[in-house]
Amino acid sequence: MKQTNNWPYFEQVFNFPLEGEKGKRYYLAWIYKFNELRKIAAHPSNMRTFTDDDLEFLDLLRSELMPKIEGELANG
Repeated sequence: MKQTNNWPYFEQVFNFPLEGEKGKRYYLAWIYKFNELRKIAAHPSNMRTFTDDDLEFLDLLRSELMPKIEGELANG
């Protein structure tokens, strides 16, 4: 995705800066954070559960990214 020739296809939807991030070409830190949360659900353990901050982050992703994704799907 971060390859220069691919980025224009993904930038509209996936270039999403987290709070405090600025001055970057690629805002993809949220993907790494999302993947860490995905691991909690994919590999359940009593040692690791979702925190309130985790759930707030997932809510933020849903509210910010879903409209972008739906818009891109509608524009085909």
